[in-house]
Amino acid sequence: MAITPTAPYGSVSRGGMHKWRVKMSARKSNLKVATAHGRRFPTKFNIYRVTHAPPEYAPPDYILGEHQEQPLYSFVGSRRRANSREGMDVYLLDGILAYSRMLAYARYEPGQHMTKWAVHLGPPREQVPGTDFTVTKDENKLIFRFSIKTGVANAVEDFEWRAAGDLDIMPVSPVNKASSWELVRMTNDSLTDVSALTSDGREKIGILQRLKKGRKRWRFELLGTGASGPLGQQWELATIITMVTLTDYLDSRKL
Repeated sequence: MAITPTAPYGSVSRGGMHKWRVKMSARKSNLKVATAHGRRFPTKFNIYRVTHAPPEYAPPDYILGEHQEQPLYSFVGSRRRANSREGMDVYLLDGILAYSRMLAYARYEPGQHMTKWAVHLGPPREQVPGTDFTVTKDENKLIFRFSIKTGVANAVEDFEWRAAGDLDIMPVSPVNKASSWELVRMTNDSLTDVSALTSDGREKIGILQRLKKGRKRWRFELLGTGASGPLGQQWELATIITMVTLTDYLDSRKL
């Protein structure tokens, strides 16, 4: 189920084509090292903008990896609507080509001004029943909420993406509050890491930071219960697709 590549991102030399092939061939071994202990994604990685890549490889918009030369996953954002698969706005890919196997995708709900997203885990027509969910923005605050079943007692839990304030973000990383977001687990239990709590007593299990370092645009890191693994791989995938959709929302709105 391929899509047609957009116009080239720029001229690419023969050497540049070779470098992209090397990245693709090295992905499998890099992924094995980065995702030890049964995880699908590394607990910490960067998001890089793809600006120059051979157009015949149908490059994605962004690559995800610990290093730019070692990409692990990728995603295509809403700016490529004309070429999107079946009207999807953001899709996360199991590879570094725009026609790699899809892991999850999100659609902005019509008429909601990008403030409500329908999220689907798995490729179209291969989804597990009960894994779809909705992300909704708070009317008055920069908070996005979603609920999904986790590996903790097989129960549905609530999570929030929150624009980070200085007091909440400083214990983790000293960055400007306007450029940082926290993923918050609303449930408190015996697994809760009490060393990383928000001002209202909820556990911070992830941090997203905007960067201004050339092609390196974002940094993401799982923390506490998010990093230790009890929430499960389905939650992990839900976290990554909501995270990249959040970056797409922020970049589209220039926030």
